[in-house]
Amino acid sequence: MSAPENLSPGLWQWSTGAFAERVAFSADAGSLAVALGDGRLGVVSLPSGTMEYFPVHRGSCLSVAAHPAGGWITGGDDGVLAYVDAKGAAEQIALASGCWLEHMAASRAGDMLAVAAGRNVLALDLHAGSMATLGPHPGAVLGLCVSPAGGVLAATHAGGFTLWDLQEAQTPTRLDLQGMNIAPAFSPDGSYLALGHQENTIHVVDLESRKVFQLGGLPARPGRLAWSHDGGLLLHTGTKAVLGWPVPGCFAPNPAPVAFAVQPEARMTALDANPRIPFAACGFADGTLLLAELKRMAAHPLDLEPLAPATCALWSPQGLHLACAFEDGRVALLDLRAFLAQG
Repeated sequence: MSAPENLSPGLWQWSTGAFAERVAFSADAGSLAVALGDGRLGVVSLPSGTMEYFPVHRGSCLSVAAHPAGGWITGGDDGVLAYVDAKGAAEQIALASGCWLEHMAASRAGDMLAVAAGRNVLALDLHAGSMATLGPHPGAVLGLCVSPAGGVLAATHAGGFTLWDLQEAQTPTRLDLQGMNIAPAFSPDGSYLALGHQENTIHVVDLESRKVFQLGGLPARPGRLAWSHDGGLLLHTGTKAVLGWPVPGCFAPNPAPVAFAVQPEARMTALDANPRIPFAACGFADGTLLLAELKRMAAHPLDLEPLAPATCALWSPQGLHLACAFEDGRVALLDLRAFLAQG
């Protein structure tokens, strides 16, 4: 077990002793889980409980999501998709031999969950307790996201992306885009789908007209995309600043992004936008974690010692808590209300 360290008002930190891959909040934000590189799942009651550890995978635990009835769903590099109950008992749900189950996406309600398994996707209806296999896709699935309404799944892969209707068994819709497509993200109203690309490019697709807009010339591959809560700004990692593209202004010829909080050396490696207010969390390769105000274009560094690259950042469903993980095994939690109360 790991006891928390209170770094400042509203900010806690745990040391897990293993590479921290991903984090997930329970639906009520009453607990936090972290997928660890040594195969364990760490679980802590918030805001300042002691973290408990449960062995789940033979290799690395690569992904985690909350089950709406309690407990967690995890994926590992051993090809195992597992359910871990509140007491830490693990049960195998599926086995995809030879696959790394690192890409996982859940609906906002938490009842639909998708997991990439090679060229296929395992689609779970967690309320009904059923699972379907979607695919095969033209290549390995490199990214997943579920639409805000929960009815459509986007899967990116070599040569484009595929849209699956999760409510009805229909032939999927596929759009061709050359190259390796990654990191899909629906806009908050579901009208656009943004995709990262290996060639330092972002494509934004108008899902009604199927028109594709390209945002090129990026400094590095955009490994993670995030929309502001109102859909007015599209952010991405791979930059040495907090950088966003105004929407729909970026669809005009020669678009220009807005940028602030320039970092001297490190690129952004972790990103998530608050679902309720114009804030974003931005983690960098030197361990810096910024709380960015997207309206004021201001950023506040959190009181964390910059020791190792940030691997992921995640806001709770209500937008009141932020979790961030680092390669050296640290996991940080911010209570936004306590932070803002300091003025």
